[in-house]
Amino acid sequence: METCRNYLMAVASGRGDVHKFYGHWMPWWDDGKALDDAVKLIRTLEKGKRGQKTLPPDSIAKLLGVTFETRQRLRLKNIGACDMSTEERKRRVYEEKKAHEKDRIAAKRRAAGIVSRAETRPMSEAARKPWMEAGMSRRTWYRRKLALECCEQ
Repeated sequence: METCRNYLMAVASGRGDVHKFYGHWMPWWDDGKALDDAVKLIRTLEKGKRGQKTLPPDSIAKLLGVTFETRQRLRLKNIGACDMSTEERKRRVYEEKKAHEKDRIAAKRRAAGIVSRAETRPMSEAARKPWMEAGMSRRTWYRRKLALECCEQ
């Protein structure tokens, strides 16, 4: 009901006479505060930049009661969210896009047959640690391995 009233209030602001609009579309609504809110909204809209009669995205969201989850579910791009600040919303959207892009690139790499580092790491010599089995330091192991490879060539 509140969302419906808010929507009609926003539409009424573009029509001119709010009282007449409410009387026609919402005759049961006999609330002086709602009409005062509508008049206040119209004044806010009239103060727009360069004659534009629009509200900022967060104001529209507060007017219609749009939460971030509703915004995401309905894929609303030009309306903010009433339950978080602009900075929070932009940061969260950025993080979600970044995660989606990361997953997309990983799927593309898997489709091309490229093996991830997480899969190749357990098979590497560094992960197996053969120098521990030989009872020597890592540096000594690689030094001796290099000496053997040089002698074989």
